Amino acid sequence: MQLSKIEVDKQQREIIKYENGDFPFLIFTDDFCNFDEGYIRWHWHKDLQISYVVEDKICFQVNGETIVLNPGEGILFNSNVLHQIKPYYQNCKMISIMFNQSPSKKVSADDERVKTAINYIKTNYARDISLDDIAKSCNISKSECCRSFRRILKMTPFEYLMEYRVLKATEYLYNTDEPISNICINVGFNGISYFGKTFKKFMHCTPSQYRSNMKKKWL
Repeated sequence: MQLSKIEVDKQQREIIKYENGDFPFLIFTDDFCNFDEGYIRWHWHKDLQISYVVEDKICFQVNGETIVLNPGEGILFNSNVLHQIKPYYQNCKMISIMFNQSPSKKVSADDERVKTAINYIKTNYARDISLDDIAKSCNISKSECCRSFRRILKMTPFEYLMEYRVLKATEYLYNTDEPISNICINVGFNGISYFGKTFKKFMHCTPSQYRSNMKKKWL
């Protein structure tokens, strides 16, 4: 099975649909050239996942670490653990096996806090939200919120918010003909210049270039 993006619920938990069987499992061939966003964003699932690198290097971010694997190497993701997967180059490929015959792993307080904060950001990204708002969503101080994000995601809550807004912008750019100035406002940015700068930081191209590239890709 080849994906173009992963589907997640309101808690950023991946939605996985198994076929009936005594030992439910799925095998995915992940060609990052075919992913709409260019990578697999932060998510988690109760299932075990084994990923095996087929072509070029791939960066796996999990448990506060960035692990770069070469072709022929693999990694096991335990249940309930937040992780993100990014290509090292443009033409990365991997094979992933998902199966749900595993006991749930007890997650840390940091994991739970970050999941709660991510859910808050996902619901409120279009509004003018602050670090204080994000911290209050998981009942901790602003400093502890920043520490939890850095320990789990290696980024600040604000950086995650900006990345999520950019990812939502890619959906507008791909699925609609909405003017970029309107998309900027729809995803929570106040200025087109800052939106363009932030978009390029995460997607390595401008919003207009992204829209053009996506149209060419599916012609």
